[in-house]
Amino acid sequence: MNVVKEIAANTNVENKNGKGFKVLIINEADRLTKEAQGALRRTMEKYMKNCRMILMCTHVHKLIQPIRSRCINFRIAAPQPSEILSIFEEILRHEPNGQSFNDNTLNYIANNCGRNLRQALIQLQLSRHAKNFDGTLSPLKN
Repeated sequence: MNVVKEIAANTNVENKNGKGFKVLIINEADRLTKEAQGALRRTMEKYMKNCRMILMCTHVHKLIQPIRSRCINFRIAAPQPSEILSIFEEILRHEPNGQSFNDNTLNYIANNCGRNLRQALIQLQLSRHAKNFDGTLSPLKN
C-alpha cells in the first residue's frame, strides 16, 4: 500500500485547465487483506482530489463496505466463447511468422476456459508449445 500512497501523493501532470489527476488501476482488489483495504480507503479519501482509482475484482462482496460505498460499480460480463474466438483471431493476425493454430484447438480452448479470458490466453500461449508430431495442436486439459 505504500506504493499506492506514494503514487497518489505525487503531483499530477496538469491538462489545459490547470487541473488533472492520476488514475491507478488495482487488479484483484478483492484479494487484499482487510487491513490493506482499510489503508486503501484512507488513501482514497486523502488524495481524492488528485487521484482516481479503478478497482478490478471478481467478488465485490469481499471488499469492505467503506470502499464499496465510495465506488461506482460496473459489472462486466465474462466473454462468450464466440467473443474469445474473435480475440484469438485478432491476436493471431498480429503474430510474427504467421503463427497458425488448428481450429479444433482454438474452439476447444474457447469452450473450455470457463469464459475466463485470462485462462484462455494462457492456454493459447501454452498450446504453441504443445504440438503433436503431425504439426497440429493438441487441446490442453484444464
